[in-house]
Amino acid sequence: MEPVFLIDIGNTKIIAAEYINGKIEKRQCLQTKNIKNKIFFNYKEYKKVIISSVVPKIDELIPKEPNIMFVSSLNIPKIHLDLPKKEQVGADRLICALAAQEYYKGNNLIIDSGTATTFCFIDKNGTYKGGCIVPGMGISLRALHDYTAKIPLIKLKSKDCLIGKTTEAAVQIGVTKSHIYTINGIISDFRTKFKDINIIGTGNGIQDIQDKIDIDYFDNDLILKGLKLIADLKTF
Repeated sequence: MEPVFLIDIGNTKIIAAEYINGKIEKRQCLQTKNIKNKIFFNYKEYKKVIISSVVPKIDELIPKEPNIMFVSSLNIPKIHLDLPKKEQVGADRLICALAAQEYYKGNNLIIDSGTATTFCFIDKNGTYKGGCIVPGMGISLRALHDYTAKIPLIKLKSKDCLIGKTTEAAVQIGVTKSHIYTINGIISDFRTKFKDINIIGTGNGIQDIQDKIDIDYFDNDLILKGLKLIADLKTF
């Protein structure tokens, strides 16, 4: 099998890997802000390049070649979108939903925490129903700095206590706990409505707090698994 290149272009990070002989290998992670003038891979080396992207400025750097596929609502396989404006859904959300449907079956809620934290529901029949989006912890820290006069830009650090003795600690506690409570509150609502639902977490933001939220599975390779599925299903 010739290697396929899988790429997830997010607002903060770019995750890439090779898919060869049924395995995901040679993972690499880059900061999106560092990709400015040229793309970071040689597309001519691969029979297929499957891309998830939510950053149009990066997309513009990638040549339009027959072996390159950008995943969107127009070409996502196997799932049906029950939405009035399908084109508005981020490719990453659809790809994670596809992977969850394949690997976990049943009704699935996928929680992906990065720059934003997204909640995506796909039912047991493979119908993507939608979900909700809240700011990630990094955005919350930035907002507190940008919209107050005295709060500095504070580094993200998970805090397990209740009382902060400094502004830094108080912000870290508040941002961490509010994010955990938001996630658990939304999960609780979904569990009430769908008794047999799987809650699947992915992304570095979830990894850091997975022991504090009510998820059934943590799968940090979910989007790469979805891209791999598309590579297997799509011919071009």
